[in-house]
Amino acid sequence: MSSVLTTYADPFYTATFELSGVRYVFDFAYSQRENAWYFDLSTEAGDVVAHGIRVSTGCDLFLFTSGPHKPRGILQCLGPYDPGLNDLAAGGPCFLRYTGDDE
Repeated sequence: MSSVLTTYADPFYTATFELSGVRYVFDFAYSQRENAWYFDLSTEAGDVVAHGIRVSTGCDLFLFTSGPHKPRGILQCLGPYDPGLNDLAAGGPCFLRYTGDDE
């Protein structure tokens, strides 16, 4: 099952999403110097899954993530280019889509 994750243009924020039945905490941070978004990922229980994942289009953002808490599906940023500050906001040209392992 695919789902679009609700994201914002705030340069630093935390959001919780359920991915394949497990709740994960995303800490988003925007780098003005690089004009790029990054996120850290952990379980709701506080187990660290990954640090410093850059949000880029055209790839599985979990590709280089491993370990027992890694989400089972894939997370992609879809859009015409890598997102800048306002590009992930609602109605922006880029968005994050999670596709679970059941597809």
